[in-house]
Amino acid sequence: MELQKPMVSVFCTAYNHEAYIRDALEGFVSQQTNFPFEVLIHDDASTDGTANIIREYAQKYPNIIRPVYQTQNQYSQKVPIIKTFLGPIAQGKFIAYCEGDDYWCDPLKLQRQVDFLESHPEYASCVHNSTVLNCKTGERRTISNRTEETDLLPLDTMERGNGEFQLSSVLHRRELWYNRPDFCNTAGFGDYPLAIYMSLVGKGIRYMPQCMSVYREFAAGSWTSRMYLTPDPEKVHRHYAEVKKMLEKVDVYTQGKYSEDLRRISRKQDYNALMELKAYKQAIRECQDVVAQISAAERRRLYLQAYCPKTYSALRKVWLRVKNVMK
Repeated sequence: MELQKPMVSVFCTAYNHEAYIRDALEGFVSQQTNFPFEVLIHDDASTDGTANIIREYAQKYPNIIRPVYQTQNQYSQKVPIIKTFLGPIAQGKFIAYCEGDDYWCDPLKLQRQVDFLESHPEYASCVHNSTVLNCKTGERRTISNRTEETDLLPLDTMERGNGEFQLSSVLHRRELWYNRPDFCNTAGFGDYPLAIYMSLVGKGIRYMPQCMSVYREFAAGSWTSRMYLTPDPEKVHRHYAEVKKMLEKVDVYTQGKYSEDLRRISRKQDYNALMELKAYKQAIRECQDVVAQISAAERRRLYLQAYCPKTYSALRKVWLRVKNVMK
């Protein structure tokens, strides 16, 4: 008897995620669905016990877990992992994502999202809210403050990118991945251009308010740890220069429809780079146009950080204590 093709292909990339990968794998195999799905998990020559844990689950759940093991690290050789190794073997009608240090926390995640996209063919994708777990402080927060199911418009994703949702929440139609425009192939990052692209196709993105995945922030070896905890000025400026190039390509792709907004958003990348480097006075001095557009609360915080750092630090400590008491 021929096995039914999977409805969903999950792309999972892992490297030295021994401390986290079991949570990711449990989140996959705990999914309760009325359709088959596959998890294509790529271990990039981990030097810890990650591959052994993947083997354990692949042996126990052979109809779900389809591993790809490397003997040499591909990321360091600038090989695009998903494009090269996972995309070509995916069989699903839909594509989902979850990196090896994140995990799904709702067993009905895939079923809810597939049900929506199957009954609403005009939508390109479906996303949901996620919990952000700060691995340094243990603090938890939600990615989005949206509390109702809604559509995410192109300007939502252009303004905030995947700040509206986390990659582990994404489910989109298979053809979107294989038909991605050039701006989605910008080196160094993929979540932001993918978010923009999904919002431009058909009726775009449907957002669900349920928190159905957990994103680990500042996990050991993660992009957030490398980018934010010990920021390298050259790398930070290079990253945001790539973002600006990507936005220029989006402007061409959309034939100038969002030109004015994209110019404004592109300008904010200079401000974002300075903020990540904690160059607050420089941000005020060189990005006056951007500072004038941010909220009053954000502007007060910026000026405190720039000119009264001790006061800001003390106020933040008080706020965190109050927040913990209120939990």
